[in-house]
Amino acid sequence: VAPKLLTLSSTQLPIPGSFDPYVKKYTAVSIAAFNREIQVLTSKQHPRRLELNGSDGRTYVFLLKGHEDLHQDECVMQVFALINS
Repeated sequence: VAPKLLTLSSTQLPIPGSFDPYVKKYTAVSIAAFNREIQVLTSKQHPRRLELNGSDGRTYVFLLKGHEDLHQDECVMQVFALINS
């Protein structure tokens, strides 16, 4: 992780994907810190697994991929979620 990101703490930046416009009393979960290490996964495109610590105490995991269609991945994940439920 970039050294500047490691120095960030208790930001006002919301966790990506955490905003729900349909919740009336929404309390934004912001980025409290970036985890020190990024895991490089062993697959064809070598995606990176990034963990962010939220202001609510939870850890949020994101998959970073270059030169890929993430929308297609999201659709496949939704199909898997439907099949597994």
